[in-house]
Amino acid sequence: MSSRKSACVPNRTVKLYQRRLDGEIALVSQGVSDKRGIWRIALEGQLTGKFFAKVEFRRVASLLCKGARSTAIHITP
Repeated sequence: MSSRKSACVPNRTVKLYQRRLDGEIALVSQGVSDKRGIWRIALEGQLTGKFFAKVEFRRVASLLCKGARSTAIHITP
């Protein structure tokens, strides 16, 4: 995760979603970014399909931190 506003990088909740074959979007897991914006999400089992990560906008003091969504990643077995 990156931002020109350094206060917007740490402690952001990052959610991992899966777009299912029926078109539904399901929350798979979530994690929190560290002070450098690096985040990890623990996953269990063998996952396949299309996934994307998302952070919601939030306010930090007087700053407005924008939300963002990654490009989709397709994982095949």
